[in-house]
Amino acid sequence: MTKYFTSIFLFLVALTVNAQERTPWALDSCIAYAQEKNIQINRSKLNMDRVERDELNAKASLFPTVNASFSQGVNFGRSIDPFSNEFATNDVQYGNYGANLSFDLFRGLSKMKEIKRSQSDYLVAQLETDRMKNNISLNVATGYLQILFQKELLMVAEENLEISKLQEDRVKKMFDAGQVPNSDYLDIKAQVANDELLRVQAENSMILSYVDLIQLLQLPTELQKTFDVEIPNLDNYNELDLLVTPTEVYTEALTLMPEIKRDEETITRSELTMQAVKGNYWPSLTFTAGVGSGYSGLNMLVPGDPNSAIKSWGDQFSDNLNYQTGLSLRVPIFNGLQVRTSSQKAEIAVREAQYNLAETKNNLEQSIQKAYYDALAAKQKFFASEIAVESLAESFTYSQLRYEEGVIDQVEYNQVKTNLTKAQSDLVQSKFDYIFRLKILDFYQGKELEL
Repeated sequence: MTKYFTSIFLFLVALTVNAQERTPWALDSCIAYAQEKNIQINRSKLNMDRVERDELNAKASLFPTVNASFSQGVNFGRSIDPFSNEFATNDVQYGNYGANLSFDLFRGLSKMKEIKRSQSDYLVAQLETDRMKNNISLNVATGYLQILFQKELLMVAEENLEISKLQEDRVKKMFDAGQVPNSDYLDIKAQVANDELLRVQAENSMILSYVDLIQLLQLPTELQKTFDVEIPNLDNYNELDLLVTPTEVYTEALTLMPEIKRDEETITRSELTMQAVKGNYWPSLTFTAGVGSGYSGLNMLVPGDPNSAIKSWGDQFSDNLNYQTGLSLRVPIFNGLQVRTSSQKAEIAVREAQYNLAETKNNLEQSIQKAYYDALAAKQKFFASEIAVESLAESFTYSQLRYEEGVIDQVEYNQVKTNLTKAQSDLVQSKFDYIFRLKILDFYQGKELEL
C-alpha cells in the first residue's frame, strides 16, 4: 500500500514537469519494457536455465562414471598388515589407492527416454515463459488503453465545465439585467460546481490509471517522474470492421497460442516419463572395471628381517597393482510393486495432461467467442453512441438558444446538457471498448499489439 501511494505522489510530481521534459512511450515500448523487467517472467527464465542444466545432467548420464580414491594413515596397536599378512604391534603407516569405472550397457532405454523428457521439460518451460509474456502484453495494453480512455473522459469533463462556465457568465449578466430570476443563477452555479466535481473525479481516475500502468511496468523512480503515454490517432478505428469469424480466429489461435503448445508438449513429456518408468521392468546390465594399489610400512626389502629397509613407495605401488573387470546383471523380480505403481501413476499423468489440453482449448474457444461477440456489441454501441451524440449536440445548441430567449428554464437546459454529457461519456467508453476487443482478436491471431 505504501508503494502504491508513493507511485501516486511521484506521478503528481510528474504532472508539474513541463510537457517537453516528459517522455511519451508507445504501446510497443511499454510491452517490450514490461517483458524485460517483469519479475515473474525473469523467474520463469531462471526456471528455463534450471531445466537446461537438468537436460545436461541427463545427457551426461550416458557417459561412464569414473571415481578415484586415495587413503593414507597409521595403524596403532595390534593389527594385521594387509600386504604381509603378519601381525604388527608397532605403529604402521599404510596407504590404499584405487580407481573405478562403471558403465551402464543397458537399462531398458530409460536413459534415452529421460534425455528426451528433459528436452521436453525445457520446451514446456520456454512455452510457459511465452504464455507469461502474452499475459503481460495484454495487461499492459489494457492499462495503456485505460489511460487513453480516462484522458478522453477528462477532456469531455473539461469541455463541459468550460461550457457551464460560459453559461454561468451569460446567466449572471441576464440576472444582473433582471431578465432571469435568482434561482436560475443559483442553478447554473450549482451546475458549474457539479461539473468541476466531475472534472476532478475524471482527473483522479486518469492519475490512478497512470499509477496502475507504472506499477505494472515496475518503472524505477527516475522514469516515473517523466513517464507519459503516446497519444495515437484512433480515428481510423471508426472504419474498421470484423472481417473474421470466431471459428477462423480459434483455428489460427490453436497453432499460435503458447498455452496450447505447452499443454501438447506436456502430453509428450508425460508419455516419455511413462516410457522411462516402464524401462525399469527390463533387466539392467552394467560393466565395471577398476585398478588399485597400496603401501605398507611393514613391507621390507628382505621379508622377515626386522632390520631390513622398507620398500620404497614407488616399488610398492608397482608391486601391488591389481586390476578387476566384470559385468553386473540386475533382473527385477519383486520390488514392493514400486515399478508397477510408478508406471500406473505415469499413465494417469498422461491422461491428466490430455484433459488439461482439452480444458485449455475449451477456455481458449470460449475466450475468443466472448471477445468476438463483445466486439460486435461494442461496435453497435459505438455507432449508436455517435448518432446519439450528434443528435444531442444539435439539441443542446437549440436548447441554449431557447434558454436565452426564455422559452425553457434552467432545469430543462441542465437536463439536455446532462443527457449530452452522458452520451459523450458512453461514446468514449464504447469506442475504447471496441478498440480493446479488436486488439484481443488481433492478439489471438498472432498480430502485434499496437495502436
